[in-house]
Amino acid sequence: MQLIHNGRMVHPANTIDNHIGLAPSAIAPENSTAHTVEGRKPYPIPIPMTISDINTVINDFSHSAKMSILAGADGVEVHGANGYLLHQFMGVNSNVRTDEYGGNIENRARLSLEVVKKTCDEIGSQRVGFRISPHGPKDLSIDEGKQIKEFYHYLVNKLNNFNLAYLHVLDYGFENEVINDIVDTYKGTIILNKANRPLDELTEPLESKKADLIAVGHWAISNPDLVYRLQNNKELNKLNYNTLYGGGNVGNLAMPTEGYIDYPTIEDIDVKNI
Repeated sequence: MQLIHNGRMVHPANTIDNHIGLAPSAIAPENSTAHTVEGRKPYPIPIPMTISDINTVINDFSHSAKMSILAGADGVEVHGANGYLLHQFMGVNSNVRTDEYGGNIENRARLSLEVVKKTCDEIGSQRVGFRISPHGPKDLSIDEGKQIKEFYHYLVNKLNNFNLAYLHVLDYGFENEVINDIVDTYKGTIILNKANRPLDELTEPLESKKADLIAVGHWAISNPDLVYRLQNNKELNKLNYNTLYGGGNVGNLAMPTEGYIDYPTIEDIDVKNI
C-alpha cells in the first residue's frame, strides 16, 4: 500500500469540503494544473504548515500504515517523490522555511526521516519502503538545489539506519551521477523505476547489479496480461499518456474507462485477427 500526502498538489474542486492544501511554504507549483471535473485548473497557493500540522502528518502516516496492515497489506511504501508533500519539503523551490524543517540539507530531509522512523516504529521496518525521484518531475518546480547529489547522499545514508524493505528510485535517465551515488550509498534492496523506458533497457540494471528489481508501472497499465507477455516475449501495448489521471472518457469519475480498462490482451488481439 502506497502512503501519500499531496501537500500543495490539491485543488479545492477535488475535495469534499473545498479546502486548500497544506505545504511547507505558501508557494504554488508554477507549471502544473490539477485535473478537475470542470477541466484543468491551476493549483491555489497552499497554506504553510505549522509545527502542529507537521506532527499531525507524521502521526497520520504511521496510523495509515497500521490500518493498512490491519486491512491485509503486507507492507507500505512511503511516497517521498513526484512533487508531493515529502518531496516538497526536500525542494528549495517549494520550501523556504526558516525553522528546523527548512534551509540546509539536514532540515529539508527531516520530515521524511521522521515519517519513516514513526512508520517503522509502528509496523516494523521490514514492512516499509520509501520512494524518491531525484530531479523530477520537472513540471512541478521541485528542485533540490545545486547540492542535489549531496542531498540524496545524506538522505539515503540516513535511510540505511532503518533496514527498510526497499528503496524505490525513479530514474528519468538524465541524472546518472546522482542515481549512481544513491545506488552506491544505499545498502539494502533497490527497486529502480526506469520511467517507461523500452523493455530492452530494463534488464541492464539487473545484470550490472545496479538494482535488485525493476518497476514496470506504466507497462502494467497498458498491458493487462503483462506477465504473460514478458514470459512469452510478446509485443507490448504502448501507453496512451493522454488518458492518465482521468484524461480520457472518464464518464463516472469513480469508474474511468478510456485508457484504463480498454487496453487489449494478447487473446483479444488474436481473436480480432482471426
